[in-house]
Amino acid sequence: PQKTPTAPKGGSPAAPTMPRTGHFATGGSVATETVETDNKPSPHKANRKALRASIPQHLQPEELFGRIASEDEVITWKDLRRGVRLQLRIAQDQMDDDGTAAVWERICHNPCVDELLHYAGFETRAEREARAERERLEELERIRLAQLAEEERRRQEAVDNFDSECIPLKTLKLIVKRLKDLTVQEYIFEHMHDVGMSIPVFPEETLREAIYHHLDRNGDGSLECGEFKDIVRGRLRITKFDLDDEGLERLVNAVDQDGSGDIDMDELHALLERGAAYDDDVLREGDDEVALRLGLDKTWQ
Repeated sequence: PQKTPTAPKGGSPAAPTMPRTGHFATGGSVATETVETDNKPSPHKANRKALRASIPQHLQPEELFGRIASEDEVITWKDLRRGVRLQLRIAQDQMDDDGTAAVWERICHNPCVDELLHYAGFETRAEREARAERERLEELERIRLAQLAEEERRRQEAVDNFDSECIPLKTLKLIVKRLKDLTVQEYIFEHMHDVGMSIPVFPEETLREAIYHHLDRNGDGSLECGEFKDIVRGRLRITKFDLDDEGLERLVNAVDQDGSGDIDMDELHALLERGAAYDDDVLREGDDEVALRLGLDKTWQ
């Protein structure tokens, strides 16, 4: 029923109320109630303050608000009216019936615990899950960047420790150039139908990874020093006239910095770096057209 406006004490008659009829869920049935609006200031700020103040320190907002819902975390109009007084223990002077109606007006489009949390200014569970996922991804990115920085540090350390005077620089550059040429030639042989395409060679690999994987013929993930010697003499065709056995031994010792007997990716990178593998003039030697077409450039580092 519509209220009859009354005049406040000692003042002029109150502004007429504007009835608004809405349909509200009441636990499975539909009821019609009249929510009245007038020219009073918006009650939402006071409502939010009252809702936030109703949460004891030992309870989470969603736990207490969840007690208001009747089932499946759905809050009906009846649930809200009862819960404001019984579960939240909000007094009339903090939030009157009109204030409760104003809360319902804001959440009735999606009357659930999360919507009430959002109205009160609390972080909803969906927002918390999204924040947790965002923080997880940020942490993964931080770990990834830290790993990249550590890998770069190890590579630079290997470069700094490489004895570039173990053999003449001209011979060192010759070996590095043939390593790259061998890798490109084998790629062309294995992917002849792709040579005319504009896609870069080894799209998922760096230059050092491509060379390392082509040298590691058995695919065991390691390159033994003896295997490297055979590659230098056989597949790279570095003769004893270019580099005698003593010089080859010095080269292997310089590359295998930790003396493990195996050459890892960082140690190969040091050889490529000292042999100017990433310099333009070396990269463009030979068939410039093939090099350009296969995307063999300085981005491969």
